[in-house]
Amino acid sequence: MGLTMREQEPKRHHTVGQFYLERFTDSTGLLYVLDLNSGKITTQTPLNTMVRKHFYKVDACPSGMDPNWFEKLCGRDVEPRANECIRKLIEDPSSMNPEEWGFMLYYLQLQRTKVPRQISSMRASLLTRFDALSTELSPEDRPAANALREDLAGENFKFWLQRAVGLTMVKAFSQMDWEIATAPSGSSFITTDNPVNLCGPLGESGVGYAGTNVFFPLSSSKLLLLRNPEFKNGSVTAETILPEAGFRTQMRYFPDIRYTPRRVRATNMLMSVAAERFIVANGPVALEEVREQHNRPSKGPVE
Repeated sequence: MGLTMREQEPKRHHTVGQFYLERFTDSTGLLYVLDLNSGKITTQTPLNTMVRKHFYKVDACPSGMDPNWFEKLCGRDVEPRANECIRKLIEDPSSMNPEEWGFMLYYLQLQRTKVPRQISSMRASLLTRFDALSTELSPEDRPAANALREDLAGENFKFWLQRAVGLTMVKAFSQMDWEIATAPSGSSFITTDNPVNLCGPLGESGVGYAGTNVFFPLSSSKLLLLRNPEFKNGSVTAETILPEAGFRTQMRYFPDIRYTPRRVRATNMLMSVAAERFIVANGPVALEEVREQHNRPSKGPVE
């Protein structure tokens, strides 16, 4: 079967997968969306949420290479497998095999590094460090350094970032305890345009710190929380830098964590702080709570 025209030339690229956003819709299939720029809450479909035109199209693509290879890979291969892994995490983590655990590790780091907020912040951080170090380079080294800087500043940096930090994240995630929390009736988890949130002793922290927690809402009723066991049992402080460990294919998971409404609200606040612009939920209540905490005045009723 040949590719359809839409598969051949996808223009609207989801920075957060449509399949994932569908887990946060209301009974009619709509998302409630808070725009942090305007403070407004609107309703829309997952199809039209967290989309950017040609965002993952490869610039200066080599001859014979599909410039939309990444978007097609996500839609055709990555997202269907991730959808099944998330379903199993929600319904029965014991049914996951080592290959599925390994794929979930890959998906978490991919979703973390592919969103615009992480791409722009990592680029800015690396360019600042690069410019500080480049003042000490010899004239002979400057041409190569300038070429490298162009790569860091270019649009294809987003693909370099995944290769640069992906393996470190996968190893760190595999060493953590995986806690699957349930929201009580009447409460719900939000998610954002930066859905894999690393929160630790320095705010949004790196995976090297023992106190770094990884928040990933699985649905409006379920949350995946990754925590380092060394910090949980009190053997190290939050600021301790953990040595890089190996890769595990069988996770330590705890599927029956029950949250109170207060803890759900606290988790939602942590998620909202890490958002770039958009926060979604299955109803307006959780978004109104977040908006109030952000000290953003109401812009009127839901549209």
